[in-house]
Amino acid sequence: MITLDARFSKRIADVVQRNAVLRKIGDMCASQLIWFMAGGFGLVVYYLSKAMVDSFVLRLIFGIFLSWFVTLVLEYAFRRRRPFQEQGRRLAVEMLWVPPSFPSGHATIAFALVTATHALQDTLLFWIAFCLAILVSVGRVAMRVHYFTDVLAGAVVGIAVTSFVIRYL
Repeated sequence: MITLDARFSKRIADVVQRNAVLRKIGDMCASQLIWFMAGGFGLVVYYLSKAMVDSFVLRLIFGIFLSWFVTLVLEYAFRRRRPFQEQGRRLAVEMLWVPPSFPSGHATIAFALVTATHALQDTLLFWIAFCLAILVSVGRVAMRVHYFTDVLAGAVVGIAVTSFVIRYL
């Protein structure tokens, strides 16, 4: 399973890295798109919060934060090395620090945002957020920052934790 994951992730990265345009798009998806998602979600929540109960807005925000925290704990519990480290390559995107790889924090936050937009019951916003989350996740694999299973696990954590917080807290 691990070698299949590494081979699949490497194929995605190799295709993107060979083309200058795809490399730029991958870099943008891997490192900057998450900030646009978060900012957009913040604006939507701000404007919709007048029509919603404040505790609901706080649950959305807490769900996203708790998802990120759970991911951070899992990263240091598993301590999986990143693909660029395993392949002896240089880092393709800028990172302030290089935490362990599994699960992907970017995918966690992106899919926590998707889950939060689903809770807002706005179908268009949900699908926009979902497509952007896919781009963030694929970008992380394409830039050799994560394996496919890292972003898949991040998506599961983001969806599960945020859903739990929204529903039960």
